[in-house]
This record gives sequence, structure tokens and C-alpha cells, in this order.
Amino acid sequence: PMVPTSPSGETTTLVPGVPGTDPRDSTTTTIVGPTTVSYSYLVTNIGNVTLTGISLTDDNDDGEPVCAGTTLAPGGTETCTSTRTVTQGEIDTGGTLDNTVIASSNEAAPAQDVHSIPIVQSPALTLVKDGTWNDDGSVPGIAEVGETIDYTFEVTNTGNITLTAIDVSDPLITGGISCTGGNPIPGLDPDASLTCTATYTVVADDLTAGQVDNSATADAGNASDTSSVTVLLPDAPGLSLVKSGAFQDEDQD
Repeated sequence: PMVPTSPSGETTTLVPGVPGTDPRDSTTTTIVGPTTVSYSYLVTNIGNVTLTGISLTDDNDDGEPVCAGTTLAPGGTETCTSTRTVTQGEIDTGGTLDNTVIASSNEAAPAQDVHSIPIVQSPALTLVKDGTWNDDGSVPGIAEVGETIDYTFEVTNTGNITLTAIDVSDPLITGGISCTGGNPIPGLDPDASLTCTATYTVVADDLTAGQVDNSATADAGNASDTSSVTVLLPDAPGLSLVKSGAFQDEDQD
């Protein structure tokens, strides 16, 4: 810090500080989601005259730091505090939360300190696909060509940033997958889920296989997931009949 000359000819300085190397401190070391960061500032008079009119300003907190008093004797210290509310938008932007604090008094030149906290982004999503065979053909209990399978695709943002342009695709679906707001999904907040739907029409090859087995993908560019499901197609109703007989040689020929 700068060292001015006091009216008495003695030199005095005002520096913010905490034990160690960082004058400005916070228990928050990384930011991973919307939160309130608490800051503390230890102001120390390292000069030889009493300092008056002590005040702190911070260029990036919710309000000016609060201090217990405005006067410090030589060698005296006091702790000031402030908070900063971090929004989801700042998590989406990433980078660091940067602040500059300036301590000033009537006698000493202003002292400045800076503090940065990393914002950690962790994009992630999950996809859960499910399918239900609709037994609406002419023969109950037996899969037929032309019957349908209804699919659902639940997309969940399991990361800490807002995901955008999430494309939900399935090579089996030719008629398109419908999602609220459109597909690709325009945006999905952390912890939010959205369910998309689609319908598939059963063909002869499916009956031969006895099932429809395929995978879908949800892709946001910075996060993706794949989910598979098997839908069984019964080829006979759940009833069986076994006929048996025995020859009776009544004439004993």
C-alpha cells in the first residue's frame, strides 16, 4: 500500500489482512451452484498513529462491508463482513467470482486487496426411455402388424448449469419425437426434467423377432446420455392346451 505522511511527520499505513497471505477471506473455496458467499476482511493499523474514519468498499458484493467501528489504534485490528449472492446465470457463465476491496481512513492512503473464487461447471444429463405395447389389434393378447408402441423419453439435467439445445433422437422413430417447447429442447435448468413422447408402428420383422429393442440418445453438446428398452411382442395369448390319447384294443386283435 501507499505510505502517506501524517500531519505530525510520522508515517502510517492501513492494510486489510488476515493471518497468512490473503487479506480477504471466505470459507467458500469453489462455487458449484447458486449460493450466498460470506466474506470477512481483517483491517490492521500497522502505523504509529490512530486511524479514524475507517471504511471499506467492495466492488462486487451485495452491500458495503459492515465493520464494528471506524477507529483503530496503532497495532489494532477489526474484522468487517459482507455477502455476495451468486445466481444461476453466473454459474452458467462460469469463470471466477472476482472482488476488489478498498480500505480507507482519514489519515492513511487507501489499501486494496483482490479475491477470486473459481466457479466450477459440471454439465450432465440422464435419459430414461420406456415403451408400452398397445394391444389394440383384432386378436387380444397377440401382437399384430400395424399395432403401436408408445415411447417416453425422460430427460433430466443432473449437472449444475442450464443445458440448451438438447436433441432427443431415436433411429427407430421416423415420425419424430415430440417434446414440450420443441425438439431440440430449448433449455433445461439444473435438477429439472422433461418427458418427450413418440409412437412406433409394429412391422412384420418385429413379430418375427418377438420384440422391439433399440436405443435413444439425448445430446446437449456438452453432456449426453443413451437409454435402451426392450418391448416384448407376444405371439400367442397366455393359454395353452395339450391333447393326449391312448389306444384301447377292446377286441384284443
